[in-house]
Amino acid sequence: MQARDAGQEHNTRLRWMVQLRWLAVAGIIGLGLYADRVLDFTIPVRWLVVLAVVVAGYNLVFRLLLRTDVLLGARQATLLAHAQIAADLVALTVLVHLTGGIENPFAAYYVFHMIIASIVMPRRAALAYATFACLLFGTVIALESQDLIHHVHLPLIAPPGLYRSHLIWPLFAVWASVLYGAIYLAGSVSARLRQRERELAQLTAELSEVAQGRQETLERLQDAQKLQLRYMRKVSHELRSPLAAAVTLIKVATDALGDKTPDKLQHMFQRAIARLNQGLDMVRDLLALSQSREAPLAEEVTTVDVAQLLEMVVDMEMERAQQKEINLLTDIARGLPPVEGQQEALAAALANLVSNAIRYSPTGSDVRIQASSAGQQVVIAITDHGQGIAEEDLPHIFDEFYRTSEAKQVAVEGTGLGLSIVKSVVDTHGGRIEVDSKPGRGSTFTIYLPTAPA
Repeated sequence: MQARDAGQEHNTRLRWMVQLRWLAVAGIIGLGLYADRVLDFTIPVRWLVVLAVVVAGYNLVFRLLLRTDVLLGARQATLLAHAQIAADLVALTVLVHLTGGIENPFAAYYVFHMIIASIVMPRRAALAYATFACLLFGTVIALESQDLIHHVHLPLIAPPGLYRSHLIWPLFAVWASVLYGAIYLAGSVSARLRQRERELAQLTAELSEVAQGRQETLERLQDAQKLQLRYMRKVSHELRSPLAAAVTLIKVATDALGDKTPDKLQHMFQRAIARLNQGLDMVRDLLALSQSREAPLAEEVTTVDVAQLLEMVVDMEMERAQQKEINLLTDIARGLPPVEGQQEALAAALANLVSNAIRYSPTGSDVRIQASSAGQQVVIAITDHGQGIAEEDLPHIFDEFYRTSEAKQVAVEGTGLGLSIVKSVVDTHGGRIEVDSKPGRGSTFTIYLPTAPA
């Protein structure tokens, strides 16, 4: 994968050079026409056009070799880059000769080519191209100074005879130093960028491996959780029947003995039934918890009328409230929008909250059940005036089997799974639950459920 990415990067850079070369072709023709007709320089425009045609020709060849549907290998891309840079240096040398030689300020474009060479080539290759450029340009200067090839004079830029002056070689030395300096600076920056690219590629590969490992770990944990839930459900099913049978048998035995049962034995029977009922409550809660986590919303989803659901829950808990002389007060807004979900699961969760509010509220107090809409949510709040929850217990009340010390004092029996089931049901329905409680002031549990689509 890294080799393929590197190949794509090389191909992109080579195509970028091809695009720049089309601009160079237009620039050669435009430069010749401007110098000949505007500046009135004696420049061989015909030869400039020939040069532009030659550059366009080999650029077209490079363009065909770099088709977007073909990905060159590293070696092929390197050879093609060498060919492009070498051809461009030769073409630039011919251009400089035809437009003034040492007098031409466009000799600075050699620096531009050296920067390109430093980007696409290692530093050693770029230095070799700098030396090649010096040889080309130095040869042109030497041949022109000896009148072995024709020199084109630029009257507005340099004095006559400069190309024969002893100043040309110091100027050439300065030009060469600039060339090598550009190679060094551009090569240093390019080398650092390549190093950062390699480090980034290595870091990306390492992060990909870590992410893959974590994904595999997560999948194993999910599989383990599914097995755990299935095991819990199976054990709960297996325990429920014998516990219920034991309760029934003890009741049958006590009914058969009637008044003949000694008080001590009757008390033991009652304690046994109470313990077995606690076990049944535990099994029921475990089943409810496993079902709420293992069976997310699917086909069973229906449109649930929240007002009717709360009325049903109030009817279910009314007898328990009357036994403790607790007033169940309801405040349900009119026109409450429905929610999507499993009515049975939502009813069990709300009943659990109302039951807890009744259980932990003092006799004669009120439990208020409110429902309203806020935006795209239905808000259900259940408020009691019980002993409240300590601040250090609030982060743990939705944990499985967790019961506060105050709750244990008020009601010895309890599995510690009720609020876990409530939160699991709310999460499954895409909602959230919040609690506001202070010791001695009661608690308010607020459920936010998304409304059903119109």
